[in-house]
Amino acid sequence: MDGTTSTAAPIPQAPPPGDFRTRSDVVAAAVRAAGIPQAPTGLVLESSRTPGLGFDTSEQKQAWTAGRVTLAPGWSRDWTGAAQIRFADGTSQPVDVLDAQAALDAALAPSPDACSGFDLTACTLTFTNGSVTTVKVTTNRGQATVPAWSFQAAGLSHPVVVVAVPSGILQDAPAPTPPSGLPDPGPGLAGVETWPGTPASTSGSSLTVAIGHGACDRELHVHVVEYADLVVAGATFVPSPPGSACTSQLILTPAMLTLSRPLGDRPVISVTTGVAIPVRR
Repeated sequence: MDGTTSTAAPIPQAPPPGDFRTRSDVVAAAVRAAGIPQAPTGLVLESSRTPGLGFDTSEQKQAWTAGRVTLAPGWSRDWTGAAQIRFADGTSQPVDVLDAQAALDAALAPSPDACSGFDLTACTLTFTNGSVTTVKVTTNRGQATVPAWSFQAAGLSHPVVVVAVPSGILQDAPAPTPPSGLPDPGPGLAGVETWPGTPASTSGSSLTVAIGHGACDRELHVHVVEYADLVVAGATFVPSPPGSACTSQLILTPAMLTLSRPLGDRPVISVTTGVAIPVRR
């Protein structure tokens, strides 16, 4: 299911109805039992290590997914020289640049079965050249320009750009982990989602989130239930009538919640999944 950012007006807030509050209590208990997640410290990458990744053929795509990516000999894979991460506010920090192989290793998450059904000779991606460039990414400090490798391959019409900053400096966002044993949310509930370009944020007692819902869901209202140690957020809606035709897509619509007090260090938990949502504070 694709994620599409809505241009519609923000979803209005309403007091949480009883079923939403009950679900929030269940979610809060499950999160506490699993251990309340702590926000990562330091600089966190909220977008991909391969911005704009795309391929011309199925074989190229599957080779990347399978991790069948090699570097041809005959060109320098190292970078020596000063480099910086530059932030949108004008500040910067010096940074080491990963060599070409290390940058690839950090970006790849091999799924060995991805080339099943393909000729393995064709299901291989060989980068014939590469150079260090810069690329814009999204971090928990907003937009940043970072060093990256730009790789070329025979048969590929555009370069593959890979972030070249060590994960010890630019951390990957932690994978969302739902608490175990959490029952399904049931119909009529929509959760808080995170998607590249749609991070949650807070200022004072306001919390801005993206609600994930179907294209035909109606009468959306966003709700929040606050606890001393965490906040559960999401929305309720009226589902489309059974049997009605509707596109299968995830729509992301912004919503601004007013809290009873500033969020502080409390995590924001999705009412549907129990997953903690990254928040820019």
